[in-house]
Amino acid sequence: MNKDICRWGILSTAAIAKKNWHSIANSGNGLVTAVASRSVEKAQQFIDECQSSVPVPQSVNAVGSYDELLQRSDVDAVYVPLPTGI
Repeated sequence: MNKDICRWGILSTAAIAKKNWHSIANSGNGLVTAVASRSVEKAQQFIDECQSSVPVPQSVNAVGSYDELLQRSDVDAVYVPLPTGI
């Protein structure tokens, strides 16, 4: 793996995460490698929707738990698209 590439995991399928998918895909040095949700089906639906608007050439894995995404060896950074507390 090229050391100049950052491999991202997206930890949720919140709508705002689609913007980050687009940003990572267009960054030139980032790859989305996995998306986690509470169900693999929901993660795959998110991936399919993102691929239809901003396709990426690599395979992106749908993951059915947040812990599983955090344990992956192909994830260097994690985007957490959850609201911050007040």
